[in-house]
Amino acid sequence: MNMYLRLAISLLVIIQFSLCVSSEGPTDRPIVATKQGKVQGVQDTNLSGRSYYAFWGIPYAKAPLGERRFKKPEMAESWGEAVKDAREEGSACRQFELFMNKEYGTADCLFINVFTPQLNPTEKKAVIVWVHGGGYNFGNGGLPLFGPGKLMDHDVVLVSFNYRLGVFGFLSTGDEVIPGNNGMWDQVLALKWVQENIAAFGGDPSRVTIFGESAGGSSVSLLALSPATRGLFKGAIIQSGTEYSPWAMQEDPLRYAQMLASDLNCPTDTTSAMSECLVGKTDDELFNTYKKTFPGPGFPQIYFSPVVEGPSNSDRFLPDHPSKLMKSKRHNQVPVIIGVMQNEGGLLNLGYNIDRTFVETYLSEVLDVVSDFNETHLESVADAVRKEYFSNVDFNNQQQLDTAVQEVITDLIYNAPTDKKARKLIKSGATVYKYVISYRGQHSFAPTGGFSTGESLGPVHFDEIKYLFDMLIIDGGKLTGDDVIMSNRLLTMWTNFAKTGNPTPSITEEIPIKWEPVRSKDDLNYLNIGKDLTMESNHRADKVRFWNKYLPKVVIKGMKVVEKEEL
Repeated sequence: MNMYLRLAISLLVIIQFSLCVSSEGPTDRPIVATKQGKVQGVQDTNLSGRSYYAFWGIPYAKAPLGERRFKKPEMAESWGEAVKDAREEGSACRQFELFMNKEYGTADCLFINVFTPQLNPTEKKAVIVWVHGGGYNFGNGGLPLFGPGKLMDHDVVLVSFNYRLGVFGFLSTGDEVIPGNNGMWDQVLALKWVQENIAAFGGDPSRVTIFGESAGGSSVSLLALSPATRGLFKGAIIQSGTEYSPWAMQEDPLRYAQMLASDLNCPTDTTSAMSECLVGKTDDELFNTYKKTFPGPGFPQIYFSPVVEGPSNSDRFLPDHPSKLMKSKRHNQVPVIIGVMQNEGGLLNLGYNIDRTFVETYLSEVLDVVSDFNETHLESVADAVRKEYFSNVDFNNQQQLDTAVQEVITDLIYNAPTDKKARKLIKSGATVYKYVISYRGQHSFAPTGGFSTGESLGPVHFDEIKYLFDMLIIDGGKLTGDDVIMSNRLLTMWTNFAKTGNPTPSITEEIPIKWEPVRSKDDLNYLNIGKDLTMESNHRADKVRFWNKYLPKVVIKGMKVVEKEEL
C-alpha cells in the first residue's frame, strides 16, 4: 500500500476515534470543552454492563463566599487552558443531614454533574435534569443516593447539581436587601449552564426536562412558574411536592431573619444593618447559630424555604404568589407529570406514641409543625381532623390508629397540595399526566419504629427513588424480582416523556396501557402504578375536598392564610 495512503487511513482512524469520545484524551479519560474551560471525566460501567461517561463536580457558579453569600449566583469564571479534573464529586452544600444525624458540606458547593452514554452521538440526546430534595435544608445531587447508572440504559443525558441550602440558600429579609431565593437562583443558573454546555456532552439543549422529588418536586414546580426560567426546559416532572405543600414557602421570612440576627448579636432595627452584620459573620457562626435557633423536633420542620419577593425588587424569581401567576398564565406552559406515593406520610416517625392521648392531646402540636394553619385556629382544625379521620377508629387497634395518622399526614402534606396544583395546571391549559405509585417493593423507607408498617399501607415518601437511580445504600443500587419491572417501567415512562413529551407514545409488552393526560380539572384521571398499571380517577377525592375546600371555608372562616383559597 502506498505510504501516503497508509498515513491518510491512519489519520482518519485517529480522527474518528477522537470524535467518538472528545477532542482530546483516551476513552477512559474523556475531555470535553465547556464555555468555562476543559473538563476531564471518567468512563464508567453501570450494573447492566453499559459503558457511559461521567463528569463530576464541575463548577457552574463562583463560590458564594463573603459579599456573595446572600446574593444571586454568578456564572463560574473561565479557568483558561488548564484541564479541570471532573472525576470526583464536588463538595455538598453546608447542612445538617436530619436522617443520618450528620453535619457536612461547605459554602463552596455549586457544582454540577453530567452523565452521558455518548459524547458525539449522530443525534443529540434528550436531557433530564435532577433537582434533589431534602426540605431545602439538606441533600445533594450525587452519591450515595443518586447514582446515574439506571438512567444510562435509557439513552438520555442526565444532569444533577447542588444548590445552597437552609440559611445560606433561603434567608430573606422580605425586601430588596436580602430578597431570598438564592437556592432557587442557583437552580436557574444550573439550567442556564445546561443550555450553554450540554451539547458538548451529546445532549440536546432544545429537549431538556427537569424532575425532582419532595423539595426537589416543589422546586421543579416553582421553576416552571418563574419568569426567570423561560426557554430553559420543555417539560417538568413533579414528584411528591409542590409549592402548595405547607412546608414549601416561607410566609414570614423577616421574622426568621430577625431571630437569627438577634442570636448573632446583629442589629434588627433595619434590614440593611442586619444584612451588613450577617455578611460579616463566618460560615461557622451562621451555621451553628442557625442550628441552635431553629432546632427540629422528632420530625422535619422547615424554616428557610422559597419566598415571594418584594414588589420593589425588579429582577425576581417569584414576582407574585403562585396562584396569581398561574391564574394570569404568566408561568411556563410546558407538559407536566405530577404525582405522589400512596402512603407518603409513612416515612415520618413523629416521635409520639400513636394512641388515644396522641389523637386527643398532641394532634394539634403536629398540625402546628406540618401545616401552615394559623396558631389561633389549630384546635378548631384538630377537632375537624379528629372527626374526619378518627370517628370510626378503634383506639385499641394499633393498625387502624397508625393508618389514620399516616393518612392525615399524607393527605395534608402531599395529596391535597398535589391535587390542587394539578387542577390549576389543567385550568391554565397545560397538558398534565397524573400518577399515584401504589407499588411497594422489597426495600421501603418506612421506619421500623413509630408506626406499624404493614405492606398493605403502600410505599412511603422517597420509595420511588431507588427505581430511578442507583441507590448505593441498597445493595449498591442492584434490584431484583418485581422491583426490576417497576424500575424499568418508571424509567421508560420518565425518559419517554423527556424525549417526546408523552410518557407512553406506544403500547408495549412492558407498558401495556396508554397513560391518558388529565381530561379536566373536574375529573382528575391518573395512572395507578402498582404491580399492574391501571387508569383511575380522583384519588382520595373526599379527603382532598376536606383539606382544600371544607377547612378553609367552614372550620376556619375568615382565617388569613396565603394560598388556601378554594380550588
